Amino acid sequence: MAQQDAEECWSQILSILRTNVKTQGQDKSFVDQYISGIMTSSLVCDESTDEPVINTSEAFLKLNCHIGITTNFMRDGILAALSEKIEKRSELLGRDVKWTKTSRISRLPKYLVVHFVRFYWKRDTNKKAKILRKVKFPLELDATEYCTDELKKKTLPVRDAVREATKKHEEEERARKRARVQSEVDAANQVTSSNGSETAKAEEMQVDDIDPESLIDPELRADVGSNPTGLYELTGVLTHAGSNADSGHWQGWTKQKEGSMSQDMKVWLILDDWWQFNDSKVSPVPESKILSLDGGGESDTAYSMPSFLK
Repeated sequence: MAQQDAEECWSQILSILRTNVKTQGQDKSFVDQYISGIMTSSLVCDESTDEPVINTSEAFLKLNCHIGITTNFMRDGILAALSEKIEKRSELLGRDVKWTKTSRISRLPKYLVVHFVRFYWKRDTNKKAKILRKVKFPLELDATEYCTDELKKKTLPVRDAVREATKKHEEEERARKRARVQSEVDAANQVTSSNGSETAKAEEMQVDDIDPESLIDPELRADVGSNPTGLYELTGVLTHAGSNADSGHWQGWTKQKEGSMSQDMKVWLILDDWWQFNDSKVSPVPESKILSLDGGGESDTAYSMPSFLK
């Protein structure tokens, strides 16, 4: 029996959620508010400069990643999907001609799904085929590159502030660890010297922090369910194993985030764990395993991946 396509399954799930799950205090469905983005596109006729440019805007539920013979990274595949050639009738020329369609995101949803277009229809054999090519993907996605200029202006300041805050937090953590290690070494050697310089460094880093929340554009703040930073963290991967598009094995890989307080009760630590869902068997896996799901053979290969607002 032929397998069912995961993309079709995902579409059906979203359709049911859109109909039955409404957001509290809002008229929109959960899907429209938190998973749906808006894509703005322009169509330019390749054969006639007199043909008017056609501008459109439409909702999208996934960001496609096209895979060609030169695609090595997810970024390249997404950019390829945002600039493509289509065939469409030209009223001025009175025939079908090639048009260039250029698309950019004008609304980023909180939850973003990237779909790897690995299955396609092979005309010479008249069968569905799978692209096995290795395509690397990141653990963090910066989607500002795929946005309209208008949206970029709104998200870039917040994105940069988030990155700076993350960098400072990591530096603070390293300073605390160095101070803690030095304290333990001094205690073991019965040394009474102070490690106050390291502690002072950690405290000094906490001064004059810019709160990214304060930089959020008012329009984006009012748009509940949108992403004001452009940053996404990978939280799940759906993979397909096998070379045949009509058979194989699907698996899910999900990131679980748990919080705990540090021993000195000063820092809230986030513990990230990845889990493999192989039918009824659930197993913990290291993060390095997730990065190996980039394809290149018949083993588990990334097909789609949901991310969430960082």
